[in-house]
Amino acid sequence: MVKLSTLQPRLKPTATHTPKKNWGKGRGGRAWRRLRDEILARDNYTCQCCGRVGGRLELDHIVNVAQGGTDDKANLQILCYTCHKQKTQTESQAGGVQQF
Repeated sequence: MVKLSTLQPRLKPTATHTPKKNWGKGRGGRAWRRLRDEILARDNYTCQCCGRVGGRLELDHIVNVAQGGTDDKANLQILCYTCHKQKTQTESQAGGVQQF
């Protein structure tokens, strides 16, 4: 009788993946909402472009993050929805960034 040889397994165990816990650290997280509220108060709830008060106000980076801007308070301003949309569209066309 012939002795059977043991075959090496072809499948290797995969490394376990544990997702990072970074809840609340992006846009919309608690820290970002607090920063937004602080900038809203600093700018008197007024669009820094057209002067509109109240309504749909958005926090905007003066120097776009993609262009090297930071989340520093000096680089943030409040814009109304219309002004923010126009500024974003102008930056996208100038920088070649596609909007989806």
